[in-house]
Amino acid sequence: MRMELHEQTKQDLVNYMASSHGPLILQGRNGMGQEEAAEKIARELLGMPQCGRSLGTHPDYYEIRPENGMIRTGQMEHLREWLCYQAVEAARKVILVYGAEQMNQNAQNSMLKLLEDGTDSHIVIMVSQHPLLETIHSRCQAIHFREIPQERMESMLAEACPGLGTQEQQTLGILADGRCGLLQELLEKKDSLGWAQAYLDALAGFRDRKELLEALHAVQEKDKNYIYDDLKEEGGLSLFFELNLSMFGKALRIQAGLLPSDAYAGHLAKQYGTEEITDILKCFAWGLNHFRLGRFTRNDFFRILQTLIGGN
Repeated sequence: MRMELHEQTKQDLVNYMASSHGPLILQGRNGMGQEEAAEKIARELLGMPQCGRSLGTHPDYYEIRPENGMIRTGQMEHLREWLCYQAVEAARKVILVYGAEQMNQNAQNSMLKLLEDGTDSHIVIMVSQHPLLETIHSRCQAIHFREIPQERMESMLAEACPGLGTQEQQTLGILADGRCGLLQELLEKKDSLGWAQAYLDALAGFRDRKELLEALHAVQEKDKNYIYDDLKEEGGLSLFFELNLSMFGKALRIQAGLLPSDAYAGHLAKQYGTEEITDILKCFAWGLNHFRLGRFTRNDFFRILQTLIGGN
């Protein structure tokens, strides 16, 4: 399946490439194609073909990635040292920062200083899931990666996996939540996502909030490590967080009249109050962030599950 972007996002990228190529922030949720788009832009700016030579081998390319869940000041200092040298092959150097939202405060301040000093000799591209310092945003062009419409996601699923059953397609569509990149990842491990359908069924049918936790505990009893260890090992733990953030986020919008009700989020909207949903969203967002930073424990996980009963 090829990467597909929202039409407005594609137009924003075209407009950027037709501009003077200033510092750029590609912002959107995980799995929406920001990294692929950033690498494609970097190749074009460096005059590299889209296939063949590795991007990392270009002498005028520099990338920064989070180390142990964080981008630190030391990494920015190494970047500054690299910038002391002139470009070798390209007109300007290209810097690609993955996971820019994981820059610590000092690293963000270093980035701000870099942008304030001017970017005549280099182009900074940042990939971020969350907003950065407003002072950084004010010095960059930001392109927001939007979700692909549900109808298009369904047709993409049907094209990519015509043999999938209706329920499997629905589950994958809900998990991907308009994100083509995430859908590609899910299709590679669709055989290990049985927990997702069980959890969605619980979201759609519980009569008492304790039933939701009991359903999760029942899965745990079936396989003692399934809820935490297995999900973590398969990369499903972050997906579990994102699924809850998506479902409860939709429930909040349904309550506000911004979305039509559905079987899953609509049921949550009826069972929880606005303040409770807001608290649950904060809790899952905290869990996802700490999981990415490598600071999340099994006890944290079960405390988060407990919020589904009381919402605090």
